[in-house]
Amino acid sequence: AQVVPAGVVADEGVALQRARVETAKSMAEARKAAEEGDLVGARGLLDRCLERVEGVRSEGAFKSQLRADLQEAQRNMVDRDTYSTRGSKLMWAKQKAHTEQRSACLSDSEGDSGDEDGGERCQSSRMKTFSYANSAQKAMRTKAKALSRR
Repeated sequence: AQVVPAGVVADEGVALQRARVETAKSMAEARKAAEEGDLVGARGLLDRCLERVEGVRSEGAFKSQLRADLQEAQRNMVDRDTYSTRGSKLMWAKQKAHTEQRSACLSDSEGDSGDEDGGERCQSSRMKTFSYANSAQKAMRTKAKALSRR
């Protein structure tokens, strides 16, 4: 819960970073609950976190990606089989990305397990605006893509 005195507006950047940290924490707690067999409780944890993310006044790619990551985690907890084959791994990777502020370029939940062009999905318009990668990492990724196309 945010502790902001009455009449004081929280800084949007700080609120977004708090939402990122809370998202990572909620994903960790939800993973634990799911591993113990409580998928309903795990989805509830993610749902409450999603409500807190929605409460952040700022709009933009960062908030949209947090929202999308939480919703994707929920979709991958529909049943035990889906969670164990895909959801647990995807949620762990997204949790780790938000915890360590790493790029969250992961596959969509729509079943696209392969990427024929060596990572073009990470260059989608959505991901260009949301990435923890610094300029050196982006340059390295661009150079690697150019080399892989030769």
